[in-house]
Amino acid sequence: MNKSTRMILFVIIALYLASICGCRFYSYPPDTAMMFSQVFHAVPGGRIYDTMDIQGKMIETDEYGRICFSLSNGRIKCVCIMQKHDDQYVYYYDNVSFLYSESYKGPATEEIDELKAVNDWNEPMDEGKMIKRPLVDDYSLKPIPNREWSNDEESAISAFHKTIDEMDCEIGVVFIDYSQNGQELFVVLRSELIKGETGKSEWIQIDEYFIVLNADGTYDPENYLLKLDYFDKSNIPSALAEIKERNGWVG
Repeated sequence: MNKSTRMILFVIIALYLASICGCRFYSYPPDTAMMFSQVFHAVPGGRIYDTMDIQGKMIETDEYGRICFSLSNGRIKCVCIMQKHDDQYVYYYDNVSFLYSESYKGPATEEIDELKAVNDWNEPMDEGKMIKRPLVDDYSLKPIPNREWSNDEESAISAFHKTIDEMDCEIGVVFIDYSQNGQELFVVLRSELIKGETGKSEWIQIDEYFIVLNADGTYDPENYLLKLDYFDKSNIPSALAEIKERNGWVG
């Protein structure tokens, strides 16, 4: 096998491996990666994404440099406000920096106006109200540095079943975010296999919960769990604020 043949074979194998692992040979646009960085940390569902279907769109900036943007990660669509960013971090207001949108283009104008109001749009910057999270890498979409979680899915499920009885269903755990004092926030979802009128079975979500665990796996038994309204995502920001306040969360 000559050198050129070996090179062609190497390229074919590399392309094949990339296709099955979802890798990319090119980076996302810097603005897209910057917007995704906030969604990844701030928005429940932001960590479950399709690498080939991430789209970000700048909507508007205010006179102090805040950015209103929309982003679709292939799983969720949302509109967010970023207070600022630099070469390491994105800065935003915890819990209130986003709203979910059915349309990638964005929700109704009045909803965006409300989002702007709670994020001090066109008001002087207030550093004391901001939290920061690391930018993601333009290629891998992983934070730099990529933080290791103290608790795994089994820890979250075990804690969940201390309060909610086990049942014959599928249970999933989704990481959301971490606090400055080591706490970790998850979503726990339960689904049941239901047979429809046509006789075909499908997974139907039963319910979902926020759960907060300390870095050592312990938790406040009175406050660590909060059931969510699965059918009304507009309540997610207030639920985030509630579960964090109950558990002494430090953004």
